[in-house]
Amino acid sequence: MLFLLIAMITLCRTEHVFGQDFPMLHFTSDNGLPGNTVYQVYRDSKGFLWFGTDKGVARYNGIKFDVYTTFNGLPDNEVFLFSEDLYGRLWLVSFNGELCYYKNDTFHTARNTPLLKLPFQLPRVKFITPQKDSSVIITLNNYTKFLNITANKCHLVDIKKVYQPSKYGGLIYRKKESHNRYKLTFANKAILVDTLMDIKQQFDVDTFRMDTGGNAQMFTSCQNQDYLFNKQNIYTAGMSYVAKFPADFHKKNYLNRIFLCNEYRFFATTNGLYINDTMHLLKEQNVSSVSNDRYGNYWISTLNDGVFVLMNDFKKTGLSKGLYNGQVKYSFAHKGQLFYGLSNGNFYGFNNSAQKCLINVAEIKKQNYLTNSTHNFYLDSNYRYFSIVGQDLMCNRNIHADKTTYKYIDAATGTKAIFYLNNNLYLRKSDAIIKMRLDSMQQTTAYQLKIGINHSDDRITWMTKDNADNLWYATAKGLYTITDTGSVTEQKGFSNSSMKVFEFIGDDMVGYNNDNLLLVFRNWKTKMTVDTISLDDCIWDRLYKIDEGHILISNNNLYRLLTVSTDRGNRQYKLSVIDNPFIPLQANAVATDGSVCYFMKDGMITRFDKECLIAKQPPPKLYFTELRSGTRSYQIGDRLVIPFGESGNMTISFATVSFPGNKVTYQYSISKSDDEHWADIKGEDINLVHSGYGKYTIKIRAKTTSSEFSRPVEFGLRITRPFWTRWWFVLLTITGIIYAIVFVSRKRLKYILNKKDKEHEMKVRFMKSEYKALNALMNPHFVFNTLNNVQGLINKNDKLAANEYIRVIADLVRQNMHNISKELIPLQKEIDLVSNYLLLEKLRFKEKLNYNIIIDKGLDLSEIMIPPLLIQPLVENSIKHGILPLEGREGHIYLNIFERKGSLCIEVKDNGVGLNYKKNEKLSKHESFGLENIKKRIEQLSIIQNKTITFDIKERTNDTGSFHWTVVSIVIPLDE
Repeated sequence: MLFLLIAMITLCRTEHVFGQDFPMLHFTSDNGLPGNTVYQVYRDSKGFLWFGTDKGVARYNGIKFDVYTTFNGLPDNEVFLFSEDLYGRLWLVSFNGELCYYKNDTFHTARNTPLLKLPFQLPRVKFITPQKDSSVIITLNNYTKFLNITANKCHLVDIKKVYQPSKYGGLIYRKKESHNRYKLTFANKAILVDTLMDIKQQFDVDTFRMDTGGNAQMFTSCQNQDYLFNKQNIYTAGMSYVAKFPADFHKKNYLNRIFLCNEYRFFATTNGLYINDTMHLLKEQNVSSVSNDRYGNYWISTLNDGVFVLMNDFKKTGLSKGLYNGQVKYSFAHKGQLFYGLSNGNFYGFNNSAQKCLINVAEIKKQNYLTNSTHNFYLDSNYRYFSIVGQDLMCNRNIHADKTTYKYIDAATGTKAIFYLNNNLYLRKSDAIIKMRLDSMQQTTAYQLKIGINHSDDRITWMTKDNADNLWYATAKGLYTITDTGSVTEQKGFSNSSMKVFEFIGDDMVGYNNDNLLLVFRNWKTKMTVDTISLDDCIWDRLYKIDEGHILISNNNLYRLLTVSTDRGNRQYKLSVIDNPFIPLQANAVATDGSVCYFMKDGMITRFDKECLIAKQPPPKLYFTELRSGTRSYQIGDRLVIPFGESGNMTISFATVSFPGNKVTYQYSISKSDDEHWADIKGEDINLVHSGYGKYTIKIRAKTTSSEFSRPVEFGLRITRPFWTRWWFVLLTITGIIYAIVFVSRKRLKYILNKKDKEHEMKVRFMKSEYKALNALMNPHFVFNTLNNVQGLINKNDKLAANEYIRVIADLVRQNMHNISKELIPLQKEIDLVSNYLLLEKLRFKEKLNYNIIIDKGLDLSEIMIPPLLIQPLVENSIKHGILPLEGREGHIYLNIFERKGSLCIEVKDNGVGLNYKKNEKLSKHESFGLENIKKRIEQLSIIQNKTITFDIKERTNDTGSFHWTVVSIVIPLDE
């Protein structure tokens, strides 16, 4: 029975050989091309790729296709080839043959460009060849003529005079040697002619002569590479030998174009793409052209199936299709060989060119040896093989040997993974680890590890080895290690980590936990620290250790590469994105042997050398294109000057070239100095609103998800000064402003003065009226007091005194009525009035009242003018409130009038009761209604006469400090 099993397994070890292939990208109309019939792919000087199709042209920047048709200005939608001259004009050859070139986002044809308006009917264009003098030679279908176009001139060259196919063979190539000489290359002769077609020199080209006289193509142009060829060899346009065709190449293929790059020779044929003498790709395709992008990837156009892209280091890659069906459950790579087990239980070995089925479970099942269809696999570096199928263990000391044994293991049910270490086999289950000791492939013991740790309420999620070959496993509660004796130790330092997947690099551990955080546990053996590497928006899957410096991490989108470096003894971890579109995303399984990585998906195995994975991706290339204002558009060079009037609302556009295409992040900086102030921007436009005049430096930079920021691209923008900032305008404006300020100020000042004069005049009028009213109040006040005095005398029956009093009163009334009608009266009249008043009061109070009037002799009493009733109320106030309250002594009043320092001084003093005496509750201090009236009149008089008139009342004491006099004084400045 065992012999039969071995025989069956041996029969299944057949080898399948695969042709050499490489991973490619494929673009069709579904991806943005206008059509799948692509006549040529061409890279312009800025790095954009152009595709000529039967349904228009497309420009590709690595991110998106921009499609142009007749709607955008093309003369025809079927475009066969491109060629760019040294002026940056991209010339196109279309089906109708009309001259056309693209520059500054515009297609130039005879409709909008005078240079292209020819005075004759143009035959169909065949080739456009740029020349060293910046002109282009346009080869027509009519071999006797061609066009030479310089910057702004078009010259028709007619070679009928020298075109002699019978003598020289067919005309193959035209070249401009100088401004007035052309070199014409025929099948067996090259001649140098001037513009008049006079032959200046002839050259034999026997080495280029075709063996047969057929119409075989002898000239090709691809990506500005011009080659001449015959059946055996390839030459440059200058007749230098380049290479030899493979044997019988022209018998099997029709050559469309030749492209040489680095060490590769690409031959685009109707029977696919040939590379050098060994590789034949896209055998079912009619390949029309080949070019490369600015990152070195090769773009291959076809006439029926769009465009294919070959990676720049394609020889470091490999692709094998149709290898398996189902899912890969296990993979292992070692020394350039890949081993993998499928969900059906079969186990395979694979190298670059062949695949072998090493274990065919279907054949074994026919013998009823296996219990069910669940499978787990393990293979170590010594090619020792184990697999679990249900409860059956299959073992092989060497997978390449012909003998396989199997045993029934009851404890194997529910196995998730297998590990072999030190002749022990470990089976990881959801809640336990099974250890089996194997001697000569015989089971001696099989038991579940019993260490006092119960995992029945937990789940074992992962198991791996550290660098010392210790087994580790993880649960939701912590991490554990298994010794060689089978004992289990809980790693206390990881008790709260709840790791799902982890691997070891030296003394560090890298993995992610249940919270999807990618963590690094540094120096876990000694003093452990924990770092969070990244918070990328992705769901982590598996960690694949490439070598001690790199870990490949799969997730739900792009692969990540964790790079480990050492700086001064400290390990540094950097997470980067592997943004390589040739790598299949979300592969079913990944394996690496330290130098090669294998990605398995959909029955294909894609191989990449490690250098392809860790290679740093270049950043995008940026170009400023134009600046648009509200009314104009400006092409951007190194410097751009625009008027201030156009700077109110500007849009600066730029273009991006990024291969391979991916998400691009942009930043821009605008400053008037060398400082950089970077800000994020979405899209390829910068909007500027209300920029001031001056010089600006505008910079842009970009990065992809896997690259650093590119070197900033910049240009200088100068916004001219508006006329209102010129010195003459500023000077004129300042002068006008000063004049306006002076004019307005003078007007305003005049207005204010006039207003103040009017206000003052009105105020004076009002005060005069009020002053007269106050004067009028003094007269009845005086009369009232006088009548009270007469009444007192009559009541005393003192008729003589009453008669004398009435006489004096009559004089006083007459004087008062005369004075009160005037604003000012002479001082003499006021003194006369006061004298009569004091006489009246003397008649009334007899010896109780004594008075003296002292007048400075130098005063001219008739010239000094004062308000009427100015002094009399003061005297009256002294008598009423000072003298009358006296008890037991005589009262004295002194009226002193004198001049001091140009002012008239009037003093009324009395020896009465003083200012602090209170006769009743209503009278406080030495004041009365008349006194208040005097104060108001003095204030108004000061305003009316524009003089500072002072009024003062105070007490004077004698030498002993006792009260002596109450003095009321008025000081009036005298007119000069």
